[in-house]
Amino acid sequence: MSQPTRSSDVIVVGAGPAGSVAATMLARAGVRVTLLDRARFPRDKICGDAVGLDAVRILRRLDLVQSLHDAGAVPISETLITSPEGKRARFIAPPAPAYKRGFILPRMVLDLALAEAAVKAGATLIEEFKVQAPILEDGRVKGVEGITENGGTASFRAPVVIAADGAHSVLVRALGLRPARSGGRAFAVRAYYEGAEGLGSTLELHYIREILPAYGWIFPTGPSTANVGIGVWGGEGESKRLRALFDSFVNEHPASRERLGRARAVSPVRGWPLDLGNNAGRSSAAGLLVIGDAASFVDPITGEGIGTALVSAELAVHTALKILERGEFSERAFREYDRAWRRKLGWDFRGGVALQHLLARPRAVETVVGRAAKDEVIAAVLSSIVGGAIPKYIAFHPLVLARFAFGKRVPVPGPRRRRGAPSPRS
Repeated sequence: MSQPTRSSDVIVVGAGPAGSVAATMLARAGVRVTLLDRARFPRDKICGDAVGLDAVRILRRLDLVQSLHDAGAVPISETLITSPEGKRARFIAPPAPAYKRGFILPRMVLDLALAEAAVKAGATLIEEFKVQAPILEDGRVKGVEGITENGGTASFRAPVVIAADGAHSVLVRALGLRPARSGGRAFAVRAYYEGAEGLGSTLELHYIREILPAYGWIFPTGPSTANVGIGVWGGEGESKRLRALFDSFVNEHPASRERLGRARAVSPVRGWPLDLGNNAGRSSAAGLLVIGDAASFVDPITGEGIGTALVSAELAVHTALKILERGEFSERAFREYDRAWRRKLGWDFRGGVALQHLLARPRAVETVVGRAAKDEVIAAVLSSIVGGAIPKYIAFHPLVLARFAFGKRVPVPGPRRRRGAPSPRS
């Protein structure tokens, strides 16, 4: 049975972190916003569960960090990176309040909290609604239609639609916005473990020769619980060996034996594809803005996507508010968002791709991790890149390269900010 069409100012498709944060910002700005999701909350989402400092900055501006810590977020104070040959680079972050640190929080908890924040701000959340297609009129997206939880059909109309529906976005496919892939794809699997030992508040990344530039990880979700996973960069063929690689990492890697020797899995091993920032291309059309994983806004070197998702959500909201204020709904007006995300994220993606190529070489990984193990500045830069504190291109700053080449004889000066990004410091 068809339901009456409902109208709002903005429709956000997908209530993951990007969609819920966008809906929260819009609702707080006084916009009538409808937030649609195919699932019912709480629901699991396959992810590494790490929330870096780029995301934390936005969550702080929205005054949402404390509620996430109240929900059980584990603040990260240390990063451990190991090489295939066993070199260990450890960086302990300077003392800081928990709300200023990156953290780990399972997506089942994180996504529920952010969706609830959107509703509290005034957004209307519609759960178990499966978007089937955009509503196209006069060459513009003017809404979406789909299937309700009861199996009926319904449509929602708005002059602005934001696609935050992930790597398999229905709207992106329908409008032909997904670019041809050029090697920018990864696959990952993860499971939750309990009974782990010695976790502390350390983010652990373990580079493994067979899967470079990807890695295995152990991320603490509690005093003795962890998100454990492994990824591979490449096509569908690479994904087929993921389960065997995961089992090998859990059972044979020295770090896993140390942490997980007495632990047991408390969830299935589940996998997901990642369209990396290598693939990011046009992310708008008349009536539509695309954010987060739906736009391939995934870090090319870490596979992390929450930080770039929230950055893109904020940029899309700024564009949407301008469009609504001006009442101009042309394709040109929506293209302002493409220019904005390229200015903000484009160089970061390029830096990530360069690091991706570098860390695909075993000798390079041994050199980088070995140098970071001996030099606290290199360790800080590496940790800050992994944790979303600084852009990836900082790794190629002349002073960082000089420090890498000549060691502590090269001082790295205090911060000179470029687009809000901190410079490495000695």
